[in-house]
Amino acid sequence: MKKNQIFILAVIFIVLVAGVAVKEWIKPKELVSEEFSPLGFFFDAGLVEKIQIGRGDQTTVHLVKSGADWRLPEFANARADGSKIAAFLTSIREMKGELRAFRADQAEDFGLIPADAFRVRLWDALGTPLLEFWIGSKQSGEGYAFIRREPSEKIFVTDADYFTTLALFGNPQTQVPQNEPWVALDLLNVHLDQIEKFEIRRRFGDTWVVQSGAEQSTELSPAGGGLWQFSRPGIPFEADPEKILNFLSNLVTLRASRAQLEDPEAEKRFRPQWEMEIRIREGKSLTLQAGPRDPDTQFYKLLVSSEPLTFLVLDYHFKQMDADDSSFFAANPLRVEPEAVEKIIVKSGRNRMIVRAEEAAPEAWQDYLKRLENFTVSRMLSDPDEQKKIKSRGPHYLEIHPPEGQPVILDVGKALSKDAGEYPARLREGDQPFAISAETFRSLFENTGRSAR
Repeated sequence: MKKNQIFILAVIFIVLVAGVAVKEWIKPKELVSEEFSPLGFFFDAGLVEKIQIGRGDQTTVHLVKSGADWRLPEFANARADGSKIAAFLTSIREMKGELRAFRADQAEDFGLIPADAFRVRLWDALGTPLLEFWIGSKQSGEGYAFIRREPSEKIFVTDADYFTTLALFGNPQTQVPQNEPWVALDLLNVHLDQIEKFEIRRRFGDTWVVQSGAEQSTELSPAGGGLWQFSRPGIPFEADPEKILNFLSNLVTLRASRAQLEDPEAEKRFRPQWEMEIRIREGKSLTLQAGPRDPDTQFYKLLVSSEPLTFLVLDYHFKQMDADDSSFFAANPLRVEPEAVEKIIVKSGRNRMIVRAEEAAPEAWQDYLKRLENFTVSRMLSDPDEQKKIKSRGPHYLEIHPPEGQPVILDVGKALSKDAGEYPARLREGDQPFAISAETFRSLFENTGRSAR
């Protein structure tokens, strides 16, 4: 190999080594290390009474402490999500990062010039500033952000995911923080032990019909507080207090998917189809009203009397609120005790059969009693048109006779429709009709002769 070739190769080798060395020495803006250290953004979170967030000199989010709650005074004074705010303040106090730059003329590279960056300011009750820092509009990878604290010129990269916190899911270089992501989305700002009574109603035409209601009785439950019971007369079966309590326990945790300021004209056009009234302690009450489901978004618009915004609720969550009394019936609603049944009369169409305990085949008798114990109601019939489809002494009925006292008589009408898979039913002496499934109907009225043999 000639000397000039060796020289050229040596020069190339030196250039490559130098390039690697320079690359390692100069830290790029992108994240290259996760050896972060605390940034020392210390402040007393308990003193924070006001939070302002915006872009540049424009403040678009105002969060103000009001008693135990946080509020959004420029967003209809809506209640803010206290848990989210607490997590936000904790993330600031515990923020860790790594130095990326230390001169003001480097700020543009990180989206940290004032016109482009997002500013966060914390104040106490007297208006004294506790902390001010900037978040760069240029990202350092998903879940990371560039930070500069006032009045320092040092720029850090942190793994605090402020773009998600501020709901900047698009291009942060063109977005402005909004109030909506800070709204408290829990529908009921009450504790379970504050609720004393509730009633659920549904509109049919111009008529409101009660479909469910329960209240606490004066009888104490084992866990303390009153036992839950139905609040209106004429309900065909007994309530299971535990089912009502579980319903309310879930209700107080339900959250909307979104909250929005409604256009005044849209408010005028709102026609509720469903409502729930909740009585809480100290004589106060809350009312929730929902319109029909939007076929395009699949959301229900829900108004809560204590809140100034309109909530958007998914169908799945709305169904968890839309209970009727059948949701709370105790197991074995017909109260069948095998040893206390003397005879059973079953009529289906033109066929009528009387079976006595002492005459029936033991295995068949026990099988049918088991069916009666497993009897269930699919729903209450609240629609006045459906209620008309069941009258006393329908085409099918069932009588359960004890040795003494009055029998339980269940009347069942013709199928509600060809495709519904349900039958209207009611207790002979009851006021409230209900529906049973086709499966339940077959277990009561089909193959009964075979069961009695």
